[in-house]
Amino acid sequence: MDGWHHAAGAKMIPAALWWRPLCCGDSAGVVADGVRLVREGGGMLDVSTLGKLAVRGPDAGAFLDRIYTMAHENQPVGRAALLNEA
Repeated sequence: MDGWHHAAGAKMIPAALWWRPLCCGDSAGVVADGVRLVREGGGMLDVSTLGKLAVRGPDAGAFLDRIYTMAHENQPVGRAALLNEA
C-alpha cells in the first residue's frame, strides 16, 4: 500500500518504526472533511503499530482468535501473519 499512498500524494508521518499516511491532497480540506464524516457517521483508525501484546499460556492462540479477526491458534510461535491479497 505504500506505493499507492505515495502515488495518491499522501503526506507520510512516522508511526513507531513505520510510516503512516496522514492525508492525501489539501490537508486542511481533507482533515475538515474527515472530521465531519466521522462526527456524522463513524470512523476507524488502525493503530496496531503503536503497541505490542505478550500473550502466554496453553489457550493463548484460542484467546487471540476470540479478540481478533485473523486466526492465530495454529500460528507458530515467533512467526508473523501478513495479509496476502495475491
